[in-house]
Amino acid sequence: FIPPSAVALADEFGCEVRTGVSIATAEGGMNPDAAVVRGEDLVAILIYESRGNGIPYFQVEAFVERANKTKLDRFQNLILYVVVVSAADVETDGTIRARLDLLSTAASFEIQIRIYRLNPLRMKYGL
Repeated sequence: FIPPSAVALADEFGCEVRTGVSIATAEGGMNPDAAVVRGEDLVAILIYESRGNGIPYFQVEAFVERANKTKLDRFQNLILYVVVVSAADVETDGTIRARLDLLSTAASFEIQIRIYRLNPLRMKYGL
């Protein structure tokens, strides 16, 4: 099963998005939900669903904290995409984005935030 958000990101990146990946590091590794290699950069992707209760922000915080301390052997830069597939109220999406924007200030690397609405995503990709 490929999450609809991974299909949308593959469309955005123009290449396959690999799910279930493990990134080896000297510090023990990281396990994002998906990843893409773009040249010398590694794009790690965390994927969450929101049904109105927000997302587990502590997981994003933990990933950022670990990534801040990690040296990637084969890549020059890390870019983190935090992807939320939302079936919640649009107002909730704004709250999630604001909280993620705040969390991104603690990162020593680039963080991109994507919030997709579930039904339009399903319709666009026939999922």
